[in-house]
Order: sequence, then C-alpha cells, then structure tokens
Amino acid sequence: MEFHIALSGPAPDLERFRAAVSRLDPAASVDRDQLVQQIRVSAALSSSELQDAARQADWDLDEAQIVRQASVCCGGCGG
Repeated sequence: MEFHIALSGPAPDLERFRAAVSRLDPAASVDRDQLVQQIRVSAALSSSELQDAARQADWDLDEAQIVRQASVCCGGCGG
C-alpha cells in the first residue's frame, strides 16, 4: 500500500522513521517529497502501524495526516 503523509510542522527525523518502518516491513520504501511537503511510504502496513513507527521515531503523527493512495498495481509481477 502507498501512503502520503502531509507535513504540517517540523519534519521528523526521516532516517529514524525509515528504520522504524523497516522493522515492521523490511521491503518498505520511505522518501520525502520536498515540493509538496509530504512523506511517501510504500509498505504492507496499516495506518495505525505507521503511527506506531512514527512514535518510535519520536514523531507525533496524527491519523488525519495519513492518506492511503489508490492501488497502482497491475498484477504483472505477481505481488
């Protein structure tokens, strides 16, 4: 699943957040889009698991900031 997380205040420590997400899903991808001030996460996680990962990174992430994106999976890779 892909999520976009809007940044409304100071940016979290992205490396700590990425590490916390990776502990839950080692195949996850986390990056920051500087142009629109958001973090993109692609992972097999729920919104509440993302919030847990954020807490581990000392980031108070509100559920309203997390927007699940529509799937773009074509099914071609079998995943």
